[in-house]
Amino acid sequence: MIVSNHLKKVDHSKELVFVPITINYDRVIEGEVFPNDLLGEGPIKESFFRAFKQMISVKKNVGKVYVRYGSPLSLNDYL
Repeated sequence: MIVSNHLKKVDHSKELVFVPITINYDRVIEGEVFPNDLLGEGPIKESFFRAFKQMISVKKNVGKVYVRYGSPLSLNDYL
């Protein structure tokens, strides 16, 4: 939506820049599903118990949080 709105404007004097960001944790939040994804197995069925368990685990400590910023990417340079 942002890109299409920027392209619709006649005046492109303002540059549109995207900054890639990654957020990583010491503990993988999707820990029990991740090995299944790596093995190519199908998704685990959702249930009330799984949803309840996930709500409880939200409060758990995930360790250190690492935020990394990539190099800014200009839409004008890309186009």
